[in-house]
Amino acid sequence: MDAYSILAPILRLVPEVPKPLRRLSLRERLFWTGVVLLTYMAMSQIPLYGIEWSAQGYERLLLFQVIMASRRGTLMELGIGPLVTAGIIWQLLVGSRIIELDLSTREGRRVFAGVQKLLAFAFAVFEALAYILGGVYGPLPPVSQALIFIQLMVASTIVILMDDMLEKGWGVGSAVSLFIAAGVAQQVFWELFSPIGPMADGLFVGVVPSLLHATFTYVSSGNSTPLMEVVARRSGYPDILGLASMVGFLLLLVYLESMRIEIP
Repeated sequence: MDAYSILAPILRLVPEVPKPLRRLSLRERLFWTGVVLLTYMAMSQIPLYGIEWSAQGYERLLLFQVIMASRRGTLMELGIGPLVTAGIIWQLLVGSRIIELDLSTREGRRVFAGVQKLLAFAFAVFEALAYILGGVYGPLPPVSQALIFIQLMVASTIVILMDDMLEKGWGVGSAVSLFIAAGVAQQVFWELFSPIGPMADGLFVGVVPSLLHATFTYVSSGNSTPLMEVVARRSGYPDILGLASMVGFLLLLVYLESMRIEIP
């Protein structure tokens, strides 16, 4: 009896998205990719019911949230963490031959995809329990803990199914790369154009509104202090120095990506 025959009863319980009955056109694939992207962005703005959101500790998790396309205190709290973790571990186990699996056969590929999805659900359960029992949301009554767990699991299920949807030809690319790119683009756009303010230093959160405000202040009153402040803000908000660093880093990445080294 092969691995697929053994795991088939379990894998049938794992929800999945069926493949399209025909090859979709580029316009249709872009449409469904847009639907997935809008769903992700909507989920990243819907707060978890039953908790009081706090910005405490947000800065320490910012890099982790960018990598995992997560957003603290929302339905996208776990982000693509379960998917990425399951994919890395399962591919290492199969690639290193610790688990023998013939990927040249259709059954082997179905087992590989099914077990990876099953592991993603398992890691979603583990991470959700770790967040709740670890006190990330503070002390909560059992009812609130159950509500938060259900919300995190439903959101993780939607993320896993959206990734499955794109992988099976409904969209373009993969949900992992799409969500990371969307999260980074959203963060960059917010830090560039956020109109919230004025803050403690008299400027706005976004670089562009702060620059316009500082320029207007300098032209109208001759006060250059806001203009100097927007170049390098000591308050930790986005500034021109950070923007220039980001642009320079992107140009460096593009240059390195285009390099070609021929080894004789």
